[in-house]
Amino acid sequence: MDKARPYYEAKKNGKKLQLETQKATLKFERACSSHLAAQEMVSLAEQVFVKKGRIFDPVWQEMIDQTTNRVNQIEMERVQSEKEHMITSKRYNEEEQLIQRLQQKLKRSIAKARYKRVNKIAIFSNDQNGF
Repeated sequence: MDKARPYYEAKKNGKKLQLETQKATLKFERACSSHLAAQEMVSLAEQVFVKKGRIFDPVWQEMIDQTTNRVNQIEMERVQSEKEHMITSKRYNEEEQLIQRLQQKLKRSIAKARYKRVNKIAIFSNDQNGF
């Protein structure tokens, strides 16, 4: 069991990294959607401004400026979430490669540990059932 421990620890860490990667993916997707929506909002505001033939309207200009600032802020969030996603994906892939190497290297130890674990569970289960 002790020889197979690095494999099981790597597997446990791999599951943790997989969850982190999924969270980073969702965060990135949300940031992309928000960025697209904000860009569409700026485009729509500019179209309405031009359509009405206004040369300079401070209220519309302020609204467009605020929306443009929001687009820029969301763009920074999107870039940051993309970096986080790339980092977590890389760490997850590296951990998966480690798991594969350990699985090849410790094949017999893992099989013995599984056999011992299954027997231990069976014995515990029998004790619980009164056998």
